[in-house]
Amino acid sequence: MKKKISPWQKGVACEHIATAWLIEEGYFVFSATGSHSPMDLVALDCDEEGNLINIIFVDVKAAQSYTKEQALKERRKKDYERCSRSLKPFQKKLGVKLLTVYKNHTCEWYTPGKNKK
Repeated sequence: MKKKISPWQKGVACEHIATAWLIEEGYFVFSATGSHSPMDLVALDCDEEGNLINIIFVDVKAAQSYTKEQALKERRKKDYERCSRSLKPFQKKLGVKLLTVYKNHTCEWYTPGKNKK
């Protein structure tokens, strides 16, 4: 029998998945130590010579999952996972980007209205 994980455990797991994905994409990744910080991760994009190209502040969110019945009830066709979260005004001011983590451990930068698996 599968043990149900807490929202905190799910969040930590998603942050680890996001970190691994960002590293595979070539970023240097640092984790925020405060649980109430406006971002979860800081990703540094550097060129081959080690010159800093870009700093990305990342907020990691798990995609919300729906059963087939829930999806049909809400008039969705095959949209069983989606991210409908948005950034808080303070996060937007800081330039934080939202990274969605799906159940199959894939990640995708969130674009409002476009992130559907």
